Amino acid sequence: SPDPLTRTVRVEKALATWNPQIACTLESVQFRPDGKMRWRYSYWNRSGAESGVYTYADPATTYLTDETGAKYPGAAHSNGTTLAIALPDGEKVASWVEFKAPPPGAAWLTARFGSGL
Repeated sequence: SPDPLTRTVRVEKALATWNPQIACTLESVQFRPDGKMRWRYSYWNRSGAESGVYTYADPATTYLTDETGAKYPGAAHSNGTTLAIALPDGEKVASWVEFKAPPPGAAWLTARFGSGL
């Protein structure tokens, strides 16, 4: 359950990416007072060379679904419309995506990313 002060749940879950040498971790989910959820994640380049990292979560294809199939669209992204960044080897970068929050009774959520993750 969320921390009562920050309304944040620590997740620390590794996610699969388009490149096994680019690690991605879902760090936390914050339940915001404006009715949105902010999913914070980080990328870590372990490729041995600078690598392009897709940071843009396309709002048309980025959304959450719950157990009923209801969609909760991506509402904002920390990188605006920047499609990708050059990430030096060994470096990390943090990012976030905000989604419309599901109702409190939602049992589980699946994140869908058309680009990016």
